[in-house]
Amino acid sequence: MKDVIAQKLGIKEEFINEKNGEYLIKGVDTAIVVNKDNSDIFKDYYLKFENCFFGEFEINNKKDIKWIELYYCNFESVKLKNVSLVGMCFIGCRVSYLLLNGCNFSKAFTFIRCSVDKKDDLSNDTKAYYVSKNEIGEITSQEIKNVVSHNTINGLFSVQVSEVIEKMNLKYTTFSGECSFAGNTFDELDLSHCVFKKNVSFLGCKFKNKSTDFSHSVFEGNADFSGCEFGAEVDVEKTIDLSSITFNGNAKFDESKFNHFVAFHTTSFEKTASFYKCKFYTIPNFSPADFKGILNINNVVWGEKNKGFDFKNVKELVEKAYNSNDTMENVINLRSSFSGMKHKLIEQDNLLDAQNFHKAELYCKEIELKKVKSRSTKEWVEWMLLLLYRKTSDHHTDLNRILHIMLMVIVSYGVMIVMSEYVFYCTGHVFASFLLACLCFGLSIAILYSLYQVKKCCINWITRAIIYTGIVAILICWPNILNPVLGMSNSSEYKNTRVMKVIDKLTAAELNQVNTELMAWRHIQANIAKSTREQILENKNIIKKNKYLTPALTDIVTAIKQDEVIYATRNSMSVIYLFLLILCVFSLQKTARKNTIVPS
Repeated sequence: MKDVIAQKLGIKEEFINEKNGEYLIKGVDTAIVVNKDNSDIFKDYYLKFENCFFGEFEINNKKDIKWIELYYCNFESVKLKNVSLVGMCFIGCRVSYLLLNGCNFSKAFTFIRCSVDKKDDLSNDTKAYYVSKNEIGEITSQEIKNVVSHNTINGLFSVQVSEVIEKMNLKYTTFSGECSFAGNTFDELDLSHCVFKKNVSFLGCKFKNKSTDFSHSVFEGNADFSGCEFGAEVDVEKTIDLSSITFNGNAKFDESKFNHFVAFHTTSFEKTASFYKCKFYTIPNFSPADFKGILNINNVVWGEKNKGFDFKNVKELVEKAYNSNDTMENVINLRSSFSGMKHKLIEQDNLLDAQNFHKAELYCKEIELKKVKSRSTKEWVEWMLLLLYRKTSDHHTDLNRILHIMLMVIVSYGVMIVMSEYVFYCTGHVFASFLLACLCFGLSIAILYSLYQVKKCCINWITRAIIYTGIVAILICWPNILNPVLGMSNSSEYKNTRVMKVIDKLTAAELNQVNTELMAWRHIQANIAKSTREQILENKNIIKKNKYLTPALTDIVTAIKQDEVIYATRNSMSVIYLFLLILCVFSLQKTARKNTIVPS
């Protein structure tokens, strides 16, 4: 038999050893050629090659090929097309070009500790060339042009390369046995439309920037992506596509890092989906991912780019999604993503993480309504409320903020009361005074809110000090402000503030003169038992209409008109103040509830 094998392969018999029906071909340094003329030899014999050199290794359209083992061999090229074989094993080999297409491996395909020399004359494709350290093998330069497409691998599949794999294409491949890609670095990997019948491991893999595609694949066993890094450069705008995948077993992404935006949309997790200690450069899209089992997102860093799960990060994500093709569909999909994650976390009683997705969901709705070209009244009101609740309480999730904003409203109303006492009456008109009061009230709230938002510690604490001081002053001087319904606007003392001040300044002689004049008027019934002050306050309307007045009464008439302007202004402002206070109290009690994000 050795002579037949030697003749077929064009080598000497002395390189061939036979043992128990297996033939070992060792130490051939002249180029062995395998092609259509002699590839039938692999149908008849179990062949092993060690330290051999192949100028060409090509098998096409063959069935029933036996096991082929290759140890520390060098290849100009390896091409297998439409081949059915038991298994193939590459250990420590050097390959310049590798192409497997339409193959069926009934037992196993193994590619361990191999390197692929870079040959510039093999292809005109753009070279992406890397060197990296691998615990399994040495550091060497390499390039894999194409590996495996439209194949069926029924046994163990293992790939452990010493360097970065530039391009691996396993599209439409069925893996019936367990698979291991652990510890490899891939510049371009296509595992789309694949079926993994058993467990598969990508433990510690690095998927670089060119392309990583797992879409429309089915993992029937467990899939382990622990410690992986997706994307090499965080400043490059790229998308990691992990969409439309079905994980029938457990999916484990623990301690993985996603350096770009990652899309899990329409991916199904039938059992446990674990993202423990994952780091996402920006918030991922899970729309509408289906989590049927346990979802573990403990200690996940969301949106590392903007240091947290904040509105700035969400806004950037939504704006990018909207501008990608200028459709509302992408924004709605993102909102659906946040909503789905929220509901899943609520099911697991993880309200702390759920509230982040709750805030993001409502912010997406706010942007969605804002971009509607012709909003209805209902949509307009809904948008305004979403904007208000986001600014005041992070959609009922920030108790500290809404508490301080309520205090700002009270202090600002106090500022308006003080200003009305000394400034607003000068306008002489109720409407002008009301506009000035609105300006003062709104400006006070805006200034305090803006200063409160400043992250610098000193400014923030000074603002808090101003707010607390204002509240203490109000409690001491004007406690009725805290109750706008039964408070100062209905008190006779506040209706006649300036009149009483004028009366208090009159001398005894002036008071007697005023009292005498009032009692002489036909329209006023004299009542000696009442004081001059009481007489004036009871007859204000008559006094201000009389054309013939003493100097003292002239001052009193001016004060009466000023009080009317101030009182009307305060009455109008109390309605606005009451409305804002009710909103603040509502938000405060809703934010204080532990289950505020749970749908009713």
